[in-house]
Amino acid sequence: MSDLNSVQIFGRVVRDATMKETSGGTKITEFSIATNITCKDEKEGFVQKGNFFPLAIYGSYAEKMLPHLKKGQRVIIEGYLKQNRWVTGEGKHRSATEIGVRNIHLIFDAKKTDLEKSEPAAESGAATEEQSFEPTQQQMQEMIESEPDNADFVYTDDFSDDGAIF
Repeated sequence: MSDLNSVQIFGRVVRDATMKETSGGTKITEFSIATNITCKDEKEGFVQKGNFFPLAIYGSYAEKMLPHLKKGQRVIIEGYLKQNRWVTGEGKHRSATEIGVRNIHLIFDAKKTDLEKSEPAAESGAATEEQSFEPTQQQMQEMIESEPDNADFVYTDDFSDDGAIF
């Protein structure tokens, strides 16, 4: 059986996304999203608890998405878990997990005009409009190649079972 590393998450952007560039010239857009879960409290009531997740987009898709990832923007993310490892200046090993983004769906309040869509959507329960930004095959390959551990990986959207062993 093959490994599976897939994440789908719906939430709001915590603060405006930022972009950085690696020494090799790869662009990386970094941002975090917040999601809420409902839990029981000590008094048998229910409370909302927030969770915060760091995300990263690589390559030309990172540049394309940067202006759309503003604080409060509702998003649906399709991606994968990625573990970053490093050694501190004191020689201690550290790691952190982030979500690598493959695809983003921006969610807008349907009652807002195009100019207002750049502002955070209100929690009015109104109908929403989803705007999907699908990366091209070239952008997907750039995102994969720009990650240090994936330099030899080739993106394909051909999932035929030719040669597969079951």
